[in-house]
Amino acid sequence: MLSLVGARERFAAWAIVTSVALGFLFPFGRVGGHVRRVQASSSAVLLLWNPLHEPRAIEVHVDHLREREATWWGRIYGRPGETPLDAPSAGVQSMLDQSAAHLAPVLAGEGEATVLVTNQTSLHALRVTEVRAEHEPPSMTEVPQYYKGTRAIQWFRVVDVRALYYDQVSTLGFLRSVKFDRHVLDAARRPGEIHNYDPFASMGYRYPLPITLAAEDHATLWHRPSGVRRFVDLEEAAFPQALLQALAYLESRHEALWARLSRPAQLFLANGEVSRKALGEQSRFSVGPAVLGVAQAAEHEIADGIVRPLLDPAPARTERGSALRRAVYPDLSDEKQRKNNTLGGLMIKLGKISRALDESGLQGAFPALYRLKPESRDGSDLWTLKEARNSVAHPGRSATSDDLRTLWELAMARHEAPLLARIADARSEIAAHVGE
Repeated sequence: MLSLVGARERFAAWAIVTSVALGFLFPFGRVGGHVRRVQASSSAVLLLWNPLHEPRAIEVHVDHLREREATWWGRIYGRPGETPLDAPSAGVQSMLDQSAAHLAPVLAGEGEATVLVTNQTSLHALRVTEVRAEHEPPSMTEVPQYYKGTRAIQWFRVVDVRALYYDQVSTLGFLRSVKFDRHVLDAARRPGEIHNYDPFASMGYRYPLPITLAAEDHATLWHRPSGVRRFVDLEEAAFPQALLQALAYLESRHEALWARLSRPAQLFLANGEVSRKALGEQSRFSVGPAVLGVAQAAEHEIADGIVRPLLDPAPARTERGSALRRAVYPDLSDEKQRKNNTLGGLMIKLGKISRALDESGLQGAFPALYRLKPESRDGSDLWTLKEARNSVAHPGRSATSDDLRTLWELAMARHEAPLLARIADARSEIAAHVGE
């Protein structure tokens, strides 16, 4: 059984103490060689990016920038599939005004600024030379393809990208260390909150968040090794070296299964492996990021490879695929459920899919998908993973290293059929009959 003991303060202490104990302090040290300081103040802004728009957003921008002098980062506002804003609301305009004050040198064409972007797991720095508040991309040749058909409320012209962190402990430890405008955070702060930046309250923050970096930290942020023109040209520009090593290690250990996983799922697992390797057995609270890596991989494979195609309006590939979509669409399209792609929400959706398969007599065409119903053995394994995820994703709970070993065996290493392989079988059925 998973351990569910602990307290909110223990979680906070875990995130802080393990970061310090492992040396995950502000990473910008002098690397030696040629130094060129950017002409910018220590003011910056923090943006969240939504993996649902493009799970490989950082990787895509890095690849795009390597082929040219600049790329544009779009501040997409709203959830995927929602109608783009025709004009900023009063709240959105207030956010734009707030960030404009911190980015005044860039807006005036007088210098450069730093924009930090995070998905609450990774943290990257963007070196920005221009900011525009407009919907359409400033230049279609300077934006990655996934922006096609989208509209934003703000665009940042990026000339370099530096990877800072790719594990949740270090990212949240950093966000706690920088200086935020207290009025910005207080709007979302709950009574008794002990964090400076609280990921559990962050949905209430009004991004972009203006922040102030310590002068010495900002001065070394864009120092480059001798002979390197841009950080984006380094191998670890998108991902730190430790993550690249984890990707290679996991591919060698789980070659057959690895080839069936999507790139985002591979990254979630590699992020978990980085945390597991770095944190080891030091603390009962230290396995959280590694547990989340396994859970997030499963969440992505189910949400993107099973649920999303069933909600896609494009014609299904077979009549059986069309029949399943007709049977399950009314339940899956419920707005509240549609937004919930945690394992708990996805298991509710899998239950609805299994009932639709029963009622339409389609179990034979989707046997692997049918076996993912909550009351089956596969469903029982999903319950185990869900409990583990909840044990580390919410304050006051914890998981142990024993829990992590059990989950890894269940998801990746079981000889007869790892859970992620069974999910991949269901994805293949959906791809064959419904679409990808």
